[in-house]
Amino acid sequence: MLAIAGSSASATSLTAALAATGGGAGASATRDQPAGRRTAAAIEVSVTRSTATTLAIATPNPRDTLAGGLKSLDASLDHLLAKGGDASGSDKLDRLQFLLDSLQMILKDRDLSSSDKIAMLGYLADVAGGKEPADGAKAAFGAAMSKVADRANLPPDRAADYRGLLGTFAAPPEPAGATSGAGAAATISRAESLSISIKGAFEVVTDQGSVTADFEFTQEMVAGFSAAIGDGAAEVATLSAARSTLSFHLSANSAYRGGPGAGSSCDRAA
Repeated sequence: MLAIAGSSASATSLTAALAATGGGAGASATRDQPAGRRTAAAIEVSVTRSTATTLAIATPNPRDTLAGGLKSLDASLDHLLAKGGDASGSDKLDRLQFLLDSLQMILKDRDLSSSDKIAMLGYLADVAGGKEPADGAKAAFGAAMSKVADRANLPPDRAADYRGLLGTFAAPPEPAGATSGAGAAATISRAESLSISIKGAFEVVTDQGSVTADFEFTQEMVAGFSAAIGDGAAEVATLSAARSTLSFHLSANSAYRGGPGAGSSCDRAA
């Protein structure tokens, strides 16, 4: 088993704060700022952003590949036996179909020389007679007939059927790249989050009393995706979520000269 894995993560944060005050006990009265009134306000904004990415690639060793091939072969045998009927009769029909399709394409192909056609017809004669061709002959016929089938431009369903027959009675070449990435699997995921926080507070003080208030707003967002590729198939999933909260608090107090102080407060949250 060959496995390669990697991950990366990054985060950035930014915070800004602002505070302001105005007025005073001895300040002169104006239209916007009465005498004896003082105000103070502050606000803070924080933004945090983070990303995370992971990647993993794995390829099985030859033992795993052999086990997979044996499992596939076993499944094919089970499927064949489940069909029932006369196995020898089915073989005769497949053999006849293979001979007729091959003969038709060989005779119509213009790129084959006469000697090539004669050699290929001899191979078909051995198959028709029930003889088992040598491995070298199977490979040579499979390579040549695979090119002939490509030039014949058969309909997709007929081409698939003939490829299956060619694999039964000959040894066609494997598709390019079929073994280089066989059984390889790759997974990748990426997630990005964004968090925003806003906090604020203010206070107003007068001769009659004071009023204070503070609030906090937060929002969190997460987005990302994950993908898995293996055995010629791909699966992709996306993620997106958001959450927001807001809380608010207000209090008021008043005091009069020569009398006891009285106070009231209220809280609100959303």
